[in-house]
Amino acid sequence: MRRFIDSRYFLAVCSFTVGAAVMTIEMTASRVLAPHFGASLFVWTALIVTVLTSMLVGYWVGGRLARRHGEGLGLLFCSAAVSLMLGMFAVQSTSNLLAVVLHRMDLAAAVLFLGSLLLSFVVFSVPVFLLAAAGPIVMSRWLAVSDDVGGTTGRYFALSTVGSVVGTVAPSLFLVPTFGVRITMMLVAGVLGVLGLLALTGLLRWLSMMLVVVGILAVLMQARTVSSDVVYERETPYQLVRVEERDGRRYLIFNEGSGVQSVYFPDSDRTDLYFDHLAAVPFLGGGNGDSLKVAVLGLAGGTAVRQMVSALPPDATMDIVGVELDPDVVEVARDWFGLDELPMKVVRSDGRTFLDADRKYDLIIVDAYSTQLYIPPHMTTREFFALVRSRLNGGGLLVMNVNAAERSSRLLLAITNTLASVFPEVHLSKAGRSWNWLVVAGDRAPDYTNAMSHLPDGYSDVTEALAVAERVAFDPAGELLTDDRAPIELMTEKMVFAEALLGGN
Repeated sequence: MRRFIDSRYFLAVCSFTVGAAVMTIEMTASRVLAPHFGASLFVWTALIVTVLTSMLVGYWVGGRLARRHGEGLGLLFCSAAVSLMLGMFAVQSTSNLLAVVLHRMDLAAAVLFLGSLLLSFVVFSVPVFLLAAAGPIVMSRWLAVSDDVGGTTGRYFALSTVGSVVGTVAPSLFLVPTFGVRITMMLVAGVLGVLGLLALTGLLRWLSMMLVVVGILAVLMQARTVSSDVVYERETPYQLVRVEERDGRRYLIFNEGSGVQSVYFPDSDRTDLYFDHLAAVPFLGGGNGDSLKVAVLGLAGGTAVRQMVSALPPDATMDIVGVELDPDVVEVARDWFGLDELPMKVVRSDGRTFLDADRKYDLIIVDAYSTQLYIPPHMTTREFFALVRSRLNGGGLLVMNVNAAERSSRLLLAITNTLASVFPEVHLSKAGRSWNWLVVAGDRAPDYTNAMSHLPDGYSDVTEALAVAERVAFDPAGELLTDDRAPIELMTEKMVFAEALLGGN
C-alpha cells in the first residue's frame, strides 16, 4: 500500500483532484448561496474571501504536517468528503438561523453580505481548508520519490491548475445544469472519499468508508424545503429558475426571489405591476403602434411583449424580436407563460451582442436583469447607449426599466445622466408602486399625449404616471457610466442596504 500511495500516478491524480475539487466547490457554492442571498458581486466577494482564507490557513497547516504521509493524506481526503456532506446537510437550517439572528440584531441591511459570508464559512471553509492542507503533503511525497525538484514542482502545479480549469468549467456548463447542486457536491465528496480510502489501510479504511457512504445517502435523501407555491424549479447555467403559482396566476422568479421577472395572468390583461406601464410604449412615438419594428432585450417570460400587444388596435401588428440570454428561461416561458401565443421571434443572445447586427428598430426595450435586481453593467454605459442610438430608425425610442428606490437614487441619476449624454431627449416616469422607473430616450420627445389617448379603459394609473413624466437634462458634473467604469452592483447594493436601514422593504 505504501508503494501505491507513493506512486507518481496516484500523486498525480491527487494533484489534479485537489485543484478540481476546490474550484468545483467554489463554483457550485455560488449556486448553494443564490436561493438564500442571490448571486450579486457582494455574495461572490463573500464566497471568494471564504475560499481564499481557508486555502491560506490550509496551506500553512499542510506545510507543517508535510513530514507526515500516507495515513494522514487519506484522512485529509476522507475528512474533506465528510465535512462537505455535513455542510450540505445543514445548509438550509443554517441559512434560516442566520437570517433570523441578523434580523433580530437589527442587521437587516447586512443580511445579503454578512449572511452569505457566514453561510459560506460554515458550510465550505472546512472542506476547502482540508484540501489546501493536502496540497503540501502531496507535493512532499512526490519530491520524496523524485530528485528533480523543479520538474516535480512544475508537474504538481500544472496538474493542479488543469484540475482547477476542469473544476471551473464542469459544474457551470454540465454538472449543475444536468444533475443539480446536491448531486454535484456529492460527486465531489464521492471522489474525495474514494481517494482517501485508497490511501488508508485496515480498520481506519472501513470506518471511513462507512462514514462517507452514510453521509452521501443522508444528503441525497434529505428532503429539500420547497414552497407549496412552487410548481417548477430548475438549475440553469445562469441561475436558479422557478415558477410559482398562486390563485391560477404564475410568477417567474430567479434565485432568492427578490424580484419577479415575469407574470402570467390568464384571466386578466392587467398585472397591477410595472409591466402594465409597457402598454403605453407602442404609442410613445406617435400613431397607433402599427408596423413598428421592436426589439426587447431581456425577454424572460414575455410579459413585456404581452402587455404591449394587449393595448394595440385589433388591426395593428408589430414586428417583434425578443432577446433572452438563458435558453432554459425560454423553455420555461414556452411551457408556463404562453410564450408561443405571442407574435414575435425569439433570439437567444446577450442583449448588447444582439445589437451588433446592423438592423434598425423603431423601439428598443431594455429590461435585462442578470440577477434579480442588477442591470448588467455593460448595458448601462455610454458606449451601449450610443450603440442603441445607432440601431434606431428616425424618431425611434429607447425604453428602459430601472429599479431604484427613490428619484434621487445614485443608480437612477447615473443611468439617466448617461442616457442624456447620448440622446437629446430623455424622459422619466414612475411605473407603479414598486421601485420601477420607465426611462424613455430618443432624438425627439416621446408623445405622452398620444400614448394616453390610446390606452384602454382601466389604465388610469398609467395615464396619471405618464401625465407627470419629467424631462432629464444632461449634467456635465453628473456621474457617467462607461465600459471602463460602471459600478452598477455596488450602487444597487448600497441602495438596498440604505432602504433596509431606514426600515424599507
